[in-house]
Amino acid sequence: MEEKKTLDASGFDTWSSNYDSDVHESDEEERYPFAAYEKIMDRVCEILEGVPGHKLLDVGIGTGKLARKLMANGYSVTGVDFSQNMLKEAAQANPDAVLITWDFSKGLPDYIKTHDYSAVLCNYAIHHLTPCEKKVLISDMAKCLDPEGIIVIGDVMTETLEEMNYAMGKDADLWDEDEYYIVVDEFREQMSEYHMEFEKFSYCSGVLVMEPPKR
Repeated sequence: MEEKKTLDASGFDTWSSNYDSDVHESDEEERYPFAAYEKIMDRVCEILEGVPGHKLLDVGIGTGKLARKLMANGYSVTGVDFSQNMLKEAAQANPDAVLITWDFSKGLPDYIKTHDYSAVLCNYAIHHLTPCEKKVLISDMAKCLDPEGIIVIGDVMTETLEEMNYAMGKDADLWDEDEYYIVVDEFREQMSEYHMEFEKFSYCSGVLVMEPPKR
């Protein structure tokens, strides 16, 4: 039976003021969990250049660093996060973004699912969700996409279980056992109705593009 874990907004509220500097340090050291973070953000921006439309949903927007890049390129962004302090940071960085406090372990709110977005993004957030919660969230993401829309996930993930075990061993002193990282080979089997393309950016991270079945 899959263990249910409640997202702890208070921890992220406390982390919000130091989050970006901690991410930068991890990226500079090329270590878990944020190895290749800047490269992943740049790649997400490149991927979106090939998608029709400029209306984006960012699930787990955090401090809004990726949203800032995207809005500078002319995109409109709606951001969802369960941490109010993270959203305060995002609002300062992106005053024109629409920001919504929501626990995305429960999927997406109904009023979001009535919108049509060019793409739905989830950058370093989906690992908080159990496999069942991931399925619910991704199903809700697919419901609010334009016909040609895509889901783009940047995170700690590997293509194979062997690679994930290597990453876990390499950074055993840092590894968070309470997270649920995607192993793409397994995820393809679990979400077989979606077409997936994975790009590896470090020993522990990459970008996954998902195309939902045609409606």
